[in-house]
Amino acid sequence: MFNLTLRQLRAIHTINDCGSFAAAARGLNVSAAALSAMMREAEAAIGFRLFERTTRSLRLTDTGAEFLPHVQRILAELERADAFIQRQREGESATLRIAATQFLSCAVLPPLLYAFRNAVPEARIQMIDSAIDDVIETVRSGKADLGVYLDVDSDEGLEAVPLFRSPLCVVLGQTHPLADQPSITWSQLAGHNIIYVGREQNLRQNLAEAQVDLDILPHQQVAHGTSALTLVAAGEGIAVMTRYVQPMLPIYGLRMVPLVEPSLDRQVMVIHRRKPHLSRLSRKFVAFAQATRLGD
Repeated sequence: MFNLTLRQLRAIHTINDCGSFAAAARGLNVSAAALSAMMREAEAAIGFRLFERTTRSLRLTDTGAEFLPHVQRILAELERADAFIQRQREGESATLRIAATQFLSCAVLPPLLYAFRNAVPEARIQMIDSAIDDVIETVRSGKADLGVYLDVDSDEGLEAVPLFRSPLCVVLGQTHPLADQPSITWSQLAGHNIIYVGREQNLRQNLAEAQVDLDILPHQQVAHGTSALTLVAAGEGIAVMTRYVQPMLPIYGLRMVPLVEPSLDRQVMVIHRRKPHLSRLSRKFVAFAQATRLGD
């Protein structure tokens, strides 16, 4: 195994970039004589010449040209390792990236984030509002440190921590025939155009949980909650949504009616990867969110 120092590896890279020992020596803040001695030691260690020098030119030997990509990869890995170390040293000052669905980002998280920043002034938080089916992948891929999502189970790579439960309701226009009902049963959804946020299988799962034998297909399937509210406001149908979206309804002139017989709710979770371990800032946020009792 060859024995080159980090200084020698950087010197090889710099000499090749600069095209001369004199320029490389200035860039490395060493004398030309010291750089020449360093290269002689490096070549002795690996057993072949790296550079051919004349009074007019400097170039890599054929073997040196084959060896250079290895040097570059080693230096790139060291830079990534150094960046990782810096992120770990930053600790509490690092940005906490939180992925959430659009309505959780709009209606639930802002007051929580405001309270958390007051409790932890050094916290910097970046919100990533995602389509309902993208939150989990955003966390799994490492693009977000935490995610806030609905009804997800822990697995080998992902841990889900319960925050609060939110009942399913019907969102509809003020003049809709069901708008004046104190509650709406699942059976009453038959014959109405359903606007659904997420995948059709989620709606079928809701119906299975309600033990209602209805062949309901979504009239429209959308990825974002605001799209559903816009369609409902335009008279395209009614939407099955969780109660936490209620603060957004006055913007669209809509109302919300409880969905009953039976009443179902959805579990809001905060999710994170099992590895690497949660940062101190992430742990603080999860504990703070649980203590805040958002569903009350």
